[in-house]
Amino acid sequence: MQRIIGTSIAMIPCLSVCTRMIYLAAIGEFTPVEDLPLHLCRFIALLAPFVMFYRRRSWLGILHFWIFIGTLGANVFPELFTGFPSLEYILFWTLHSPLLILPFYSIIVYRVKINASDAIKTFIATNLFLAICWVINYSLGSNYFYTMKKPNTAGLLDFLGEYPTYIFSGQMVIIGFILLFYLPFTIRKSKKTT
Repeated sequence: MQRIIGTSIAMIPCLSVCTRMIYLAAIGEFTPVEDLPLHLCRFIALLAPFVMFYRRRSWLGILHFWIFIGTLGANVFPELFTGFPSLEYILFWTLHSPLLILPFYSIIVYRVKINASDAIKTFIATNLFLAICWVINYSLGSNYFYTMKKPNTAGLLDFLGEYPTYIFSGQMVIIGFILLFYLPFTIRKSKKTT
């Protein structure tokens, strides 16, 4: 039952991403340059149901950090150009908001204990994903994971310099966020040992 509930929650953002792609294809507006699931949040949404169902320990750890680093930022700085009740607005929030439940579900229900190994794996996986996106972007002329230019809306990248500087300065931000979201677990461990 725990697995079914966790997977069901993860299916909401996954269906949001799939619905968006199917809708755009149906109206003839799907384009590989903009609509592949290669922004981090969309990629997480497709990955999440499998991670929550199979409960692979290493992927649960990476998912924990990716959701807080990427999806929390998207909830705070949404890249939206239309308001409610547009389909874009609804699909944006059904993608990003349910994802925030999954780390808490993993910790409370699956009893996952986040450790330093998860933090290191997340940094490696993030840079691997960034490198793959850069290659795809270079080939297609796209901008997935914003490896070619900043998004059109205000956000954290505005404080990190121009292209390509923000890609390298962003490494420190990624490390900072990983440490920030790992901090509660180090505090908890230190309390247990004292």
